Amino acid sequence: MKTQSVHIETSVSKGNHIAAFFRRLYRYGFLCFFALLFCGCSTKKDRFINREWHALNSKFNVVFNGEMAFQQAWDGLQDGYQENFWEPLPIERFTPKYTNQPASVNAQSPFALAEQKAAKAIAKHDMVIKGEEKNDQMVAAYALLGRARYYDQRFVPALEAFNYIIRRYPASNKLNEVRVWKEKTNLRLGNEAIALENINRLLKYRKLKGQILADAHATRAQAHLDLQQIDSASWDLKRAQAFSKKPLKKARYGYLLGQLYQAQQKEDSALWAYEKVVSLNRRISPIFLVQSKLQILFLKAKAGNTDKEAIGALTNMEDNWEYESFLDRIYFEKSQLLKARNRDSLAVVYANKSLRATRQDAKRNAENYRLIAEVNFNQDRFETAGVYYDSLSQNLSESSIDYYRTVKKLSGIEDLVYYEKQIRDSDSLLKLATLSPVDQKAFVQNMINTAKRKDSLLQLDHLPEQEAGIKGGLATKDMGRPSIFYFYNATSLSRGKQVFEQQWGDRGLADNWRWIISPKTMAANTAPQVPDKGSLDKANKGLVTETSAPKPLKTAEEWAALEATYLDGIPKENQAIDALNTLWEEGNYQSGKLYLDFFKRPDLAADRWGTLVDKPATPKTLVPTLYALYMLYSEAGNINAAVLRDRIIRNHPDSDYAKVLLNPSLGTQKEAEFNTRYTDLLVSFETQDFSKVLQESTQWLSELLEDPKGAPIALVQANTIGRLYGLSAYKSALKDLQEKYPKTPVAIQAQNSLDHFEAAPPNARFDQLPKADRHYVTLLHESPYDSLAWTTYQKDFESLFPTLSLSREVFSPGKTFYVITKIKDKAAALGLAKHPYFKTKALKNQEIFVVLGSHYKILQLYKNIAGYRKYLMESLDTDQ
Repeated sequence: MKTQSVHIETSVSKGNHIAAFFRRLYRYGFLCFFALLFCGCSTKKDRFINREWHALNSKFNVVFNGEMAFQQAWDGLQDGYQENFWEPLPIERFTPKYTNQPASVNAQSPFALAEQKAAKAIAKHDMVIKGEEKNDQMVAAYALLGRARYYDQRFVPALEAFNYIIRRYPASNKLNEVRVWKEKTNLRLGNEAIALENINRLLKYRKLKGQILADAHATRAQAHLDLQQIDSASWDLKRAQAFSKKPLKKARYGYLLGQLYQAQQKEDSALWAYEKVVSLNRRISPIFLVQSKLQILFLKAKAGNTDKEAIGALTNMEDNWEYESFLDRIYFEKSQLLKARNRDSLAVVYANKSLRATRQDAKRNAENYRLIAEVNFNQDRFETAGVYYDSLSQNLSESSIDYYRTVKKLSGIEDLVYYEKQIRDSDSLLKLATLSPVDQKAFVQNMINTAKRKDSLLQLDHLPEQEAGIKGGLATKDMGRPSIFYFYNATSLSRGKQVFEQQWGDRGLADNWRWIISPKTMAANTAPQVPDKGSLDKANKGLVTETSAPKPLKTAEEWAALEATYLDGIPKENQAIDALNTLWEEGNYQSGKLYLDFFKRPDLAADRWGTLVDKPATPKTLVPTLYALYMLYSEAGNINAAVLRDRIIRNHPDSDYAKVLLNPSLGTQKEAEFNTRYTDLLVSFETQDFSKVLQESTQWLSELLEDPKGAPIALVQANTIGRLYGLSAYKSALKDLQEKYPKTPVAIQAQNSLDHFEAAPPNARFDQLPKADRHYVTLLHESPYDSLAWTTYQKDFESLFPTLSLSREVFSPGKTFYVITKIKDKAAALGLAKHPYFKTKALKNQEIFVVLGSHYKILQLYKNIAGYRKYLMESLDTDQ
């Protein structure tokens, strides 16, 4: 027993020693681990544990997270990138949006996190000891830093990162890849010559392989493209496509190669390049596959493929469900092919299809609108063409020449549509005016009956909607049956009866029922009432769902009022009929000028002018029309030119046109006289001899009658009226100008001025003062225009007051302001107003005002001198 107990005690004692040993090992082991960790954290000691520790932490922690952040940002950049196949594709799927790069990292940039992780790896794990880097993961960190800055469009800092790698890590296995990135950055900075020299050296002296070799050739191709060296770029692109291991890049290089060959008119080579892209099939993005197939079809059609083959291939692509997202492109190519084959109607159909299937491609939309507009324009449907030209202009850049040309063409079309509508409207009213009152009433009644039928049809259009609503509200067992037929639906049948009775009255079932007038129909004075929605709901016991309610039918009183309005609108007085004749003649004459001068369609111009000659028109329009036709036929070598010449000379010998035909040099003289006279009128306006301007312009406009040449003269007259009588009279004169010379450039200018006054009416209140204003001294006096008296007064004043300036501005007929400016402040202005000079040199009925510049402007705009005197008196009372 004793021996046994000794053994037990010995065993317990050993167990206690072992446990104590492990406790000590556990305690001191942690101390050793932390000691080793502390020693390994140092970036200043070149030990194995230090190097491995920082390399592992860099590779699998900070740099790894940075690469993940970079990949995520890169994927986002690629997802948002829109390929522009209208221009040669960039070699790299990345287009900088600005060139002035910020020096520091932008926190909002998607690449900011990647750059921060790279910078953190460099800051914490960079081991430069005795000028040598001991952490081999720093190459990856600096490369990540450079790439993040590159895609953040900060190319100078990116270049610094790549240069640092090349300078500090000459033995790195990533050096060739970094050199390629450096030259890509040089290209972004515009250093094409430097990049080309460096990349040539790299390809010549370094053994590049795989994707790096492909990237080097692609970079050199971009340098050649930037230097407009297309042949060299094409060669490098072929090499880049051959060496690249990435299908997406191979497709990109191949498509760009095809575009370059097309630009060089190398159709066979371009076809080969596109077929290489198609051969990649499903390994590439569908957009490249579709675009390449479309280009192949285009090139084959251009080379003489039959219409059946090309259009058949496009039809197969239409029917392929895989290409549903690209129907806008397929329809567009088909419309262009049909247009080239002069199948205009089908081309318009497919252009419209392309517009409906569009994917917000402004260029494709513009080309579709252009095709439709040109087809309509060439077929003389100018109004429809104008609508599409307007849509075309909205899809063009406002700074482009194409936009300017389109807007100019659209302006001509708008003018033509205006005059063609004027012809139609005036011609219709003139024809109506020639009818007897009975025939006029019959014509209007026929119009009213047509309108009634249309109104009834519009009501009937709502019947299917109501039927659908009723059916939707019914919970029946036969939900799979077709829709209820009209005559088996009680509500629809009731509604149809009401519409029928509204149009035709209460008619029996008989032959020729439309032409039998029933007594009830004759006696009816009002239309039958249409049940409202509430009554329909009640009739169907709440089973009718809400539908769009049709507009109520017009009552008999409303139709009668409309008929009376139409009849009253027919001109009856000779004055009104003469005005319509004038509009009809003007429309024909002006549209003929537009056809000839703007649209280069002498046949349509001759047709319009011929209508005026055949009618014939009034002498005011007939003579210029005969002369215009004479000039048109003369240029075309038409024998009728001599007949028209003789007619003008024989029937209108006193006209200017006859004089010009007898003496051709007279036309040049007349033009010179007109220009001289207009220049003299402008001189009189500038010198403010307004009475002379009004007298001369009034006489001249009466000579020209309503010739468009008088529009500039009328504008000078309107400006003169504004200067003499104020803003209200000026606006009235501009409106008169618009009515007299519509659609002329001067009329458009007048409308712009009126629109400006309408949008921002000038201030008319004297109490609304700006914060900073100047003071003038003005001398209002009665004085007719006398240049000598004004010059003498001005010289005397400026000799006495050399620092001040004196100007003359007419205020109203017979009254003139002498305005003194360059006055320092109000006190100086008040002192100047009391100077004895103005008493010794007093003008006739002279009034001296110290006036603010803004108040003087109001005075000239509204000519409200009495209101200003009242304002001054009230201001004095307030001061006292």
